Amino acid sequence: EPDPALRDYESVPLKEDVAAYMAREVLPHVPDAWVDESKTKVGYEIGLNRYIYTYTAPARGDRGGAEADRAGDRRHAGGGDGVMARNGRPPEAGHGH
Repeated sequence: EPDPALRDYESVPLKEDVAAYMAREVLPHVPDAWVDESKTKVGYEIGLNRYIYTYTAPARGDRGGAEADRAGDRRHAGGGDGVMARNGRPPEAGHGH
């Protein structure tokens, strides 16, 4: 009995034999894999991003991702006043920072 939690899907090139594809690409990694012919579909996938997506480079000096997040964490870690000591911790009370 097949386990639905282990089900996976493959996109086989249209002109390639499914059995040859399975033997070369799937079975070396999952020897007990099999094809349920009742769920096999023939179609064509068109990657529209190739035709409609235009890459835009980030602005110069733009800090992205985790680095910007860390800067924001340091800026707001002081509990609202934004004052931080050089070690990245809020100044201790009574030290006049």
